[in-house]
Amino acid sequence: MRPVLAYLLLAACAAADAAAEVRLSASSTAPHVGDSFTVSVAVAGAPAFATWNQFLRFDPARLRLTAMAGGGTGTFVPDSRGLTAINASGELRAGGYLIGSAVSGDRGLGVFTFQARAAGATTLA
Repeated sequence: MRPVLAYLLLAACAAADAAAEVRLSASSTAPHVGDSFTVSVAVAGAPAFATWNQFLRFDPARLRLTAMAGGGTGTFVPDSRGLTAINASGELRAGGYLIGSAVSGDRGLGVFTFQARAAGATTLA
């Protein structure tokens, strides 16, 4: 069986603070058609924060979002649209918040499960 992704390019927007870095990591960078894999979103070296937003764009012809979950920091707020609408648009919006004190440093923000739909390389940004 041919791998879906020869490579999965993971791109992240830089955080407002030059020292902070947003990171995407995939559990597999070469899944086969039908395979599921997760993409974790994290921030490293972040100054104090209590809320956050996440925006991921993907090719819906090659990937299908199947689940969204928190990354271990605060309360996760998934995209309010259903999976059908998210997968039709190829865009996902999520976020989260903390009640009480802000946090800083290295933090997991979200975990997103995708299924590979077609063979070929694609970008998730």
